[in-house]
Amino acid sequence: MSSQRDRASRLLSYGLLIFGSALFSVPLLWMLATSVKVDRELFTDKLHILPVAPVPVRRSPYIDLREFRDLAGPRKEESLGILRSQFAARASAFPLDGSIEAAADSVYENLVRTRPAAFWNSPDLANRLRAAADAEKPGEAIRPAFRELEFGSVELLGHDGREGPLQAARAPGERWEISAPGEQAELMAPADSSFPGAALYYDFRDGGRIVLHQQMDASFNPGDFFGLRMSVVPDDSWHRLTIYVKAGERWLVARRSIYLAYTSDTATEVTWQLPGAEDHTGQIKSWVLLDSIQEPPAEIKGLEGPNNSAVYLVIDRSNPLQAWWGKLTRNYLLTFTTLPFWRYFANSVFVTTLNIFLSMFSCSVVAFSFSRIKWPGRETLFAILLATMMVPAQVVMIPQFMIFKTLGLYNTLTPLWFDSVFGNAFYIFLLRQFMKAIPRDLEDAARIDGCGFWLIYWKIILPLVQPALATVAIFTFLTSWNDFMTPLIYLNDERLYTLSLGMFSFRVQLGEGGNEALLMAACFMMVAPIIALFFFAQRYFIQGVTVTGMK
Repeated sequence: MSSQRDRASRLLSYGLLIFGSALFSVPLLWMLATSVKVDRELFTDKLHILPVAPVPVRRSPYIDLREFRDLAGPRKEESLGILRSQFAARASAFPLDGSIEAAADSVYENLVRTRPAAFWNSPDLANRLRAAADAEKPGEAIRPAFRELEFGSVELLGHDGREGPLQAARAPGERWEISAPGEQAELMAPADSSFPGAALYYDFRDGGRIVLHQQMDASFNPGDFFGLRMSVVPDDSWHRLTIYVKAGERWLVARRSIYLAYTSDTATEVTWQLPGAEDHTGQIKSWVLLDSIQEPPAEIKGLEGPNNSAVYLVIDRSNPLQAWWGKLTRNYLLTFTTLPFWRYFANSVFVTTLNIFLSMFSCSVVAFSFSRIKWPGRETLFAILLATMMVPAQVVMIPQFMIFKTLGLYNTLTPLWFDSVFGNAFYIFLLRQFMKAIPRDLEDAARIDGCGFWLIYWKIILPLVQPALATVAIFTFLTSWNDFMTPLIYLNDERLYTLSLGMFSFRVQLGEGGNEALLMAACFMMVAPIIALFFFAQRYFIQGVTVTGMK
């Protein structure tokens, strides 16, 4: 009977642990899932925890029925059947696969939002649905689920800040020339007549690359080239778009490819430019850098034309694995290029490392003095040291700031680590309790061998208190890595920002309705070292709690 009770108690304990672990993992999993989403997945009526799977389609334009995956409403199946039958009577107006289903879903969704309950309870519902279907234009009905790849006009950027069109005023479809061996591709007028550009209809059959090129005007001076700007409406195919530029004798290529992800309902303006002074600031970088290369791909070389200057768009087909890799890494790569993440990371590592080693040294020396050396007033000073733990940090914040500013240390990293030189009351108490448990015989034997206080501290005590020192290092790392208030008070130069302050600055620059997925990716990379530390050093956490409870 007792064995059954023990087994039940053990199962209950394990069950509670598993439940608690799953419960506290929800915020982390939500952050991780959000960090790989695009804007359209965040700003919807119904949020999903998992991101939408990328589908690298073979041909475009096409109908994406996932647009209506959350479709719900009264008499849904009956209404959709009537609408589809009505649209099927005009099948010639819906040439793309899935157009009839998309039109029915779109009309039904619009009716659910605009019609009262009496509309759906009417005995004449079928006739009303047919009338709504007949009144809907085919192009407008499928518009929410219609996907096509569109390119706007290209504008050149000069070193002096001037902007100008790549070519004289002509229709965008007439400016581009297609070089697509083994492919079928054609430039058409975009479905949205308000978009000033051209739509690329393609069908990846035999190969996996389409090349478009456009000559620069002869009046353009290649030496003035700094960058270019173009509006793109992706078709959510997750194929890769890379830009090449031939400016005089120079060949330039984009540092990274752009995945054709349909992030919003509006065109995406993309800028490619050469490295400049703006790359070293803390502002959000919305451009892609261009690098010089010796030779372009074989499909591009020899197409530059008589004036020896041209722009090339290379579209490479993605397989499912490449599409998933693109989605999983997209926001993280954008984080590295959008803000100076590695500079913030290096500042945090520098400050945290100094805090760890200074805290371990200063706290262990003071704890050694309080635990192993007898001197007048030791217990009184130790009581005063413990009493400082009851003083709120806000009380000394202003005087401490005035001291550092008077010393000329404002807007430097010194205030972020200098406090560790003088130790921490809690860490000193923790190490003192651990050192007091070490037998005196070891110290006496070392003294007989001729060791002084420093040798006893370095050769005997420190090796024996390594678990406690590891606990101090872990707690110091967590405190310093996540510290936000101290950098906010003392730092004004963006080049000195730590990760915590850099993430705050990034959030402010994004503003309301900014790219939350990009922010989640940056935050997850900041939290990742803490997660790794917990998994590799969790036994020291437990040991630290045990040590603090020892008499």
